Amino acid sequence: MSKTMVEDNDSSTMKILDIDDDTHSMTRTRDGVKYSVHFQWWKRPYKVAALCLGLLCVLLLAGIIGLGVHFTGQHYSPERDQLQTSYNNMTKERDQLQINYSTLTKERDLLQTSFSTLTKERDQLQTSYSTLTKERDQLQTSYSTLTKDRDQLQRETIRLNKKLKGRPCHEGWIKFETSCYFFSTVNKTWEESRMDCIRREAHLVIINNREEQVFINGLNGANKQIWIGLTDTIAEGTWKWVDGTPLTTTYWGDGQPNSWKETEQDCGEFVHRSTDPGDWNDDGCSVEQYCVCEK
Repeated sequence: MSKTMVEDNDSSTMKILDIDDDTHSMTRTRDGVKYSVHFQWWKRPYKVAALCLGLLCVLLLAGIIGLGVHFTGQHYSPERDQLQTSYNNMTKERDQLQINYSTLTKERDLLQTSFSTLTKERDQLQTSYSTLTKERDQLQTSYSTLTKDRDQLQRETIRLNKKLKGRPCHEGWIKFETSCYFFSTVNKTWEESRMDCIRREAHLVIINNREEQVFINGLNGANKQIWIGLTDTIAEGTWKWVDGTPLTTTYWGDGQPNSWKETEQDCGEFVHRSTDPGDWNDDGCSVEQYCVCEK
């Protein structure tokens, strides 16, 4: 900042110039002589006092700030440590929660996969159940139909049996229940006997129950063997009647059938017994003996 003061009169001229804020210059000219004086502001007492007061204020403010910082540091240091500890704990908890979250996410994915698998299996089982239910219903329908057919056949069988019981047998045949029986008097092999019965429109006797067994035993003479319609020629050890039906009731003798001496004994014969209803024995099909035909 520059400041100029000029005084003019007849005998003198004065100029005051402010060179800057710190230095001032005063020039005076009198009677042709020029005087120049330079002085500094601090040489002025009131400005020195103001400067000291300002410095004191600055020092006081610095002291107050320092005391405030020191007091604040001492007062908040435990709280800061506590907050730091809490922060560290929360950081650890956050990390642990992150680990738990990752673990739970994996478990959730596994459970989701298991759920999807179980859902597919459930759907497959549901489909199988529906299929089985339909098959069961179809079988139930078939069973009901077969039951009706069976009942009808049973009624028809009863009717025919009543009719057959009243039917007389041909000459030379013996009546028993609903069947007629022919006792041969010529010795033949099992196969020849079977063919002879067929020519008579009959078959080798098929024994279905004890009553029929007792009846055949009574027809046969003492200690005689006769061919019956029993064979295992198709499958060794699997005995069946000549009409293909399996055995339901058997009257094999002790130790029979035995294929005696490992010979081919694939045809069944009836052995007369006087004290019981007779029994069966396996024998070679080429043996010639009597037979009983049934129709």
